[in-house]
Amino acid sequence: MKTPLRFLLADAPDLDDAMVLEVWRGDDMLADVRPGADGWAVTFFAHGQLVLSLDELDEIRRRAEEFVREETGVTS
Repeated sequence: MKTPLRFLLADAPDLDDAMVLEVWRGDDMLADVRPGADGWAVTFFAHGQLVLSLDELDEIRRRAEEFVREETGVTS
């Protein structure tokens, strides 16, 4: 069973292509990063129940934002 976790990265440019970001935390966890109407939609999939601390969520957001900056060249 896969458990999704979704959040948005604000102030993201509009792009047509879907981006994929891999984040490791114990077992493999895959994040699908796509441009959306309100920013970048980041959906994480993990096997079983996904329990994250606020610090871990902040780290995931930081990694996703870094990924978007690298892919788009946007620095702000």
